[in-house]
Amino acid sequence: MNVNLWFARDENNEIIGVLNASNDNTYTCPICTSKVIPRALESNRVTPHFAHIDKEKCSSESMLHFWFKHKFIERGDTFTINTDEKHTYKPTYTCKDFKTEVTYQLDSGVYRPDIVIETVCGNEIVFEMANTNKKQVKDYIDRWIELDKIVVEVDIQSLTDESKATEFKALYYNGKCFNFNKRDGGYYNTIGKLKEELKQNNEYDIELVKKLDWFWTEICKYENDESINLDEMYLFLEVMRPKEFMLIKKALIKRKSNEIIKGFIDKLNKKTREEQRKKVKTIEEKFLNTSYLNQILKNNNADYIVEFIEFSINKFYIHFRNKSESLYKLDFKMYRYDGLDIEERLNNIHNRMAYKEIEKELKQSIEELNDDYKEVSFKLDFDRNGFNITVKHLFNRLDELFYFNYYNYNEIYDHRDAFIDKNKFKSELLDKSFNGSREKECKSCNNLFNISSKEYFFYVGNKLELPKRCKTCRKKRKKERLNGEN
Repeated sequence: MNVNLWFARDENNEIIGVLNASNDNTYTCPICTSKVIPRALESNRVTPHFAHIDKEKCSSESMLHFWFKHKFIERGDTFTINTDEKHTYKPTYTCKDFKTEVTYQLDSGVYRPDIVIETVCGNEIVFEMANTNKKQVKDYIDRWIELDKIVVEVDIQSLTDESKATEFKALYYNGKCFNFNKRDGGYYNTIGKLKEELKQNNEYDIELVKKLDWFWTEICKYENDESINLDEMYLFLEVMRPKEFMLIKKALIKRKSNEIIKGFIDKLNKKTREEQRKKVKTIEEKFLNTSYLNQILKNNNADYIVEFIEFSINKFYIHFRNKSESLYKLDFKMYRYDGLDIEERLNNIHNRMAYKEIEKELKQSIEELNDDYKEVSFKLDFDRNGFNITVKHLFNRLDELFYFNYYNYNEIYDHRDAFIDKNKFKSELLDKSFNGSREKECKSCNNLFNISSKEYFFYVGNKLELPKRCKTCRKKRKKERLNGEN
């Protein structure tokens, strides 16, 4: 690593920083003792530094080692690490010791950080010096994940100050990367986050991460208009878990390489449609034919005959006749292209056929009832367990609504004649909507009495007020009037 010297010994043998140097004084390197001169002290483009007259006599590693040993940090010094500015989380650490020549042999490669500091609390924190080139996430994330230590960055320019640096930016902390260059954003948002998630879920595998890096390399080639094997890319995407694929899809949505994702989805949809066609064909041959359906109806003792079946993209229609030779049409949605699902639904087909017939009978009954009531309507709800009817009616000259479930499927199927007998249906409708009787307090004797449904609808239908007295008091009052008594 090429690092410029930012400190030197002055004429009094004191170590000073380059920002306090002057071109009028003489300086020597504290490492190799050769002469150095201050450079770029007033430059806005080049970092101020001391330049060796003879570059061969000193090395960057020696400079770092000297600085870390004498000036950068000492035992007992405290410092903070800024992980994420959005959350302003800055844990504090105290230096216990440090090592400047450390090598880690990892599955992802050899890693030689600039310095490793051991803290009082037992952590080992890896320090990387940022000079002209910052550490790229793509090149180091696997080493950081495998090493699983805190990695921080030291800004070389901050070392030119006289005061010690006490705050550092984290590059890797608790399984996540921070403070990387914008140029690393594409890789990090596409592949880096996947690697972090694998680590957090204890699923990190070196062979898998190699494939992820291969995918990123192919993406870069594609965006640089280089030829790639699309079939291999599609195969890679096909074996990915849905969550991982969605993360990659989201990361590439605004990039040129999104065309690869679109092509893969189109290919996947085509494959899915072909598989669905095969399943539909099997279902048509096995389940959706007149012989099979008529056998189901026979097994359920239903008096219907299926005439023919027609198909659309996601529906099929069954045309059938009942005992009176009326022709009906049922439609079924194929929610799942699954033979078992279709069979289960078809086993309830006689319910749907009864539903159609009852709907017709109900409409006729309701039309006649509307001669007596201001508004009567009904709703039929069907599911795999059967169906029920909800009736709503608004009585003439009475602004009061009644809602109730009239029948469930089993009652309907066993007592469909109730809809043909209009008087019976009307009577049951009144009883159910009135819900039995109404209780009132007698104005004369103060006892409670009930008004039956027939009484209630008689008074309301004839624009009469509801009785205020019980039957006994009403008879007594009537007799008194007849006798001329008040």
